[in-house]
Amino acid sequence: MSWTIPEPKVTEGKEKDDIKTRESPARWLPRPFLQRTAGWLAVWLSVVFSTLLTARRAVREVLQKAVDEKVLMFCSALDQGMIASSHFPGCVSPMRVLRIGAAGPDGKVYNRTSPGDITYALPGIHVPSENGAITLDIPSQLSPKASAALFQVTGSSVATALGAGLAAMIIYSLKAGIMAWKINYPDSDWKGPFLPDDAPEKIAHPDEMIQAFAALGELNEHKFIQVWGKLDTASQHLEVWQDPNSNQTKRDDSFRGFLKFLADLFSAATTVNAL
Repeated sequence: MSWTIPEPKVTEGKEKDDIKTRESPARWLPRPFLQRTAGWLAVWLSVVFSTLLTARRAVREVLQKAVDEKVLMFCSALDQGMIASSHFPGCVSPMRVLRIGAAGPDGKVYNRTSPGDITYALPGIHVPSENGAITLDIPSQLSPKASAALFQVTGSSVATALGAGLAAMIIYSLKAGIMAWKINYPDSDWKGPFLPDDAPEKIAHPDEMIQAFAALGELNEHKFIQVWGKLDTASQHLEVWQDPNSNQTKRDDSFRGFLKFLADLFSAATTVNAL
C-alpha cells in the first residue's frame, strides 16, 4: 500500500500557520494503519500499567511484612515538599520507618524538606565528600571556598546515610560494650540488670531506635538532634580506657562511665512512651 502526502490547504491564497487552516496529519494515514496502531498502543499500555501495579503491590507486601516483623528501616525525605504517599518505604508505615531530613550546621531543616513529615533531622547540607569531585579537574583560578564547595554534597539522602550509620554505631557499641565487660571484668557486676545480653537485639527495632536517637541529645524545634554532647563524653571515656598510659583505676572509672552511657541509652530506648 502506498500513499502521497497532499500539500496543506491555504486559505484565501495566503499561507497561514493557524492549525485550523491545515488538514490534520492523521488524515494522511490509511484508516487501517491508524486502527492497528491504536490497538497495539492500547495493549502495550495495558501491559505496562498491569506490570507496574503488580510490582507496586509486591513491594508494598514485602515492606509491610518487614514492618510487621519490626525490621529497622530508614527513608529519606523527598526534598520536594511534602512526602508523597508513594514514597517507599516511608509510605507503608510512617510511624515505623525512620524518615530523615537534611539540616545545616545551625540545626535548621533544608529548605526543600518538609519538617512536618520527618522523624528527625540530621546534618545533610554541604557535607564534605571525599568522592564529590574526585574526577573533576578543578580550575586553578577558583577560590579556596569555591574549590571546597565542589567536594560537598547536600540532600536528605546524605542525612539518611548518617542516620543509618548512627543506628549501626549504637547497636555495635552495645555489643562491644557487653563483650568488653565480660572479657575484661568477668567478676564484676557493673553491668547489672540494666544492660542485658540481648540489648543489641532489643534496640534494633523502629520504636526503640526512635527513642534511642532522642536520648542522644536535645531536640530543637526542627527535630534536629544535638548528639555531640553525650557522644563526645562517651568517646572520651573510651579514649581513656584504651590509653595504655592511664593507670588502672582511671581506666576502670572510664569504662564504668561508658557502660553507664550505654545503660542509660538502652533504658531510654526501651521505656514505654519515653518520648
